[in-house]
Amino acid sequence: MRFLAIFSLVFSSFVNAQVTLVKGPYLQIGTPTSMIVRWETNVATNSMVQYGTNASSLSFFSGNLLLDTVHEITLSGLTPFTKYYYTVGTNTSVIQGDTNNYFMTSPLSGQAGKYRFWVTGDCGNLSANQIACKNQYNAYNGNRLTNGWLLLGDNAYYYGSNYEYNTEFFAVYQTDIMKHALLWPAPGNHDYDNKLTTLPTVPYYKIFTMPTAAQ
Repeated sequence: MRFLAIFSLVFSSFVNAQVTLVKGPYLQIGTPTSMIVRWETNVATNSMVQYGTNASSLSFFSGNLLLDTVHEITLSGLTPFTKYYYTVGTNTSVIQGDTNNYFMTSPLSGQAGKYRFWVTGDCGNLSANQIACKNQYNAYNGNRLTNGWLLLGDNAYYYGSNYEYNTEFFAVYQTDIMKHALLWPAPGNHDYDNKLTTLPTVPYYKIFTMPTAAQ
């Protein structure tokens, strides 16, 4: 009975908690047949991505029933160079999903075409210039696809802390371009705590999914 009471209390707290996004959603390690969708929530939940090629009918899903605040779901078996729409949430509700939630899988190797990349460096400082740069790119790009977004480093000033990433990087980009531009990051000295630090312990390596097989 005591176990049931504790379980009931924990479950009730989970159900009644207001779930909000802290990071993302954002797209990682895109290939012709797969995509990783990541996001972070303020409270621990399970993870679910609904997706499909029709925005009004997301007929596929992939998820994880483990409770966590950091969510990383791999979508596999996708069709090359195809546009997919998606939402993120739990196995019972959608946390976020709108017309900006989409991605294009990569073309097959060697496929000729016109591809657009947005390249930003020293971008995470919460300045008027940072916001104006994003707004100008969105205005210039319009409805055209951004095939990739490359980070050149120094993505969150001054020390690359988790708090600085939340307030100076994700808070700026996650409402629009981050939802559909496949993100390929690189670190700078400010992402390394701006000093000599044991590299695997800095937040950068926990926030982003790193390529391990030349994806």
